[in-house]
Amino acid sequence: MLRFLLGYFFVVQICCDKKIWKYDNDVTNPKNWADSLAGTCDGYIFPDVLGSIGSINQMKAAEILLPITGELEIQGHIEFSSLGKCVHVKELASRRWLDPRNWQYPENAARPDAEKVPCVNDDVIFPSEDVGVLYPEVPVSVKSVQIKDFRLTDFQWQNFLVSDYGVDQFQDQNAQGRVRIESNGCGDCTCHNRLEETLPWICNDLPKSPAPCFEPLKPVGFCNEICGGVVYLNITPRFSLELLQQRLPKDVDVFASKILLEQKPLVQVIFAEKSQYTEKSAKVARDFYKTVSSDLSSFRVKSVSVKTSGISLPLGSAPNTVVGIILGTLLSVALVFVCLYVIYMGPLQHHNFTAKIPLPRYLFNEQRQYIFNKLDNKEMSRATSMVSLEKSFDNPMYGSEPSTSTGKTVSS
Repeated sequence: MLRFLLGYFFVVQICCDKKIWKYDNDVTNPKNWADSLAGTCDGYIFPDVLGSIGSINQMKAAEILLPITGELEIQGHIEFSSLGKCVHVKELASRRWLDPRNWQYPENAARPDAEKVPCVNDDVIFPSEDVGVLYPEVPVSVKSVQIKDFRLTDFQWQNFLVSDYGVDQFQDQNAQGRVRIESNGCGDCTCHNRLEETLPWICNDLPKSPAPCFEPLKPVGFCNEICGGVVYLNITPRFSLELLQQRLPKDVDVFASKILLEQKPLVQVIFAEKSQYTEKSAKVARDFYKTVSSDLSSFRVKSVSVKTSGISLPLGSAPNTVVGIILGTLLSVALVFVCLYVIYMGPLQHHNFTAKIPLPRYLFNEQRQYIFNKLDNKEMSRATSMVSLEKSFDNPMYGSEPSTSTGKTVSS
């Protein structure tokens, strides 16, 4: 059916940044099967509720257990013969346009969540015509839309969406949600025209994950805090994003894009690491900041600033857990000092707690072997027990030769 709707469209090879839809509703696709193939059937077993419209192009099965609730489109033919296995079909579901997990894109740990869904300069590709897509909740713009081998203009795209097939495949959950095709693109635009409206929907279903570092960052377009570094460039009219990308470091993942920060156009350069945070990305960000600040004219920027996260945390620990441990330790130490003050210098100092609690005996479980008593005669002084050093013994050599000592006398 889709071929008749799109038969007169021309085929164009996409060469720009692409966002590819990851899922389809073809029930014969192994990606739509449950992990376990255990069973005594010889064919396909559907769930009780299908959830989204399933599609059958070519099927071979001796038996088929259909869903109680759902819709199947048979576009090819079914051959009733032995399949040799029992396939349990997953419950199909329409997936959100604005969920980054539903799109394929070049892997980059520094890519913002907002740029994991189609942007104004991106080409959108649906490899299969059998999809279930929940239309975006807010208006978005893209450079092109391609379904299988057919690339659509905005006029063709809008007409397709109101067709029976388009209504089934692209479900409009919000009357204000629209996807417009602006084929000319926009070299000076940010990823989304109204990021403040779009980002909450992008982050809506993403899990919250704590950053494994002190003082994490949250650059523009991210749903969660990250560890690494970010450099902000205040650009001139002659600035070129393509030239900047050629001069970006290669040691860690780096992503540069145009943003609006407090309604001010800037270029945001993010530095991150693919796996565990080792503080290397923060160092690379600081080095890149020094490089740019020392040669602003070459980079065609007016000014530059940098922010980096703190030291890394142990693997698997969260910042609030580490802070709790530190605060707990400090409070424990403070409590010990308060107790010592109260017992020895405070209101309890006259109760002689030290005599009642002989700590050495209980700690070391042994009696003292030696007892030292302090003399009570306080009038005795060191001077009364000593005679003149010159007369303490008779040294025949004393005073006969001049002294060669240049320092003070040292007594042992």
